[in-house]
Amino acid sequence: MPLRKQMLHLNSLLIVLIALTACTPAETRVTSTVARTPPTATVLIATALPVPTATITTTVLVGKFVSQSNPESYFIFTEGGRWTHWRGTERGATGLYRIEGDTFIQTTNNQGCLVPMSYKYSFDGKLLTFQLTAESQKDFCGTRRDYYDNQAYKLSE
Repeated sequence: MPLRKQMLHLNSLLIVLIALTACTPAETRVTSTVARTPPTATVLIATALPVPTATITTTVLVGKFVSQSNPESYFIFTEGGRWTHWRGTERGATGLYRIEGDTFIQTTNNQGCLVPMSYKYSFDGKLLTFQLTAESQKDFCGTRRDYYDNQAYKLSE
């Protein structure tokens, strides 16, 4: 771009900036009608907190977990938050999950089951145990409920 056009653009920009600056109020005042209350004292009391248990230490389960009641039934959980249920060599349902505290939540399910669906769980490093929640007690989608209703799965070596 020639120098003359550059100077013209620069001057135009300068004029716009001066106009904006001139139109801006010099001072803005904010008033409040909120009644002020006197400050209160805060007292901190030190108490002993319970030490977290080892049953809920991960946010993602990883590995193959074999049913304690039926060795042909097992789950595979991956680092990406994917779960797959197997019955022998037949792949059953699969989907995604997340963990919130001691709650395992199916967020997707390829069998058309209602999601999200939650289950209480515990994991001691070797044994994964599921319990139904109030929500999952009302779930009657195929056999899904049976795989979580007071079921224990051992981490496969």
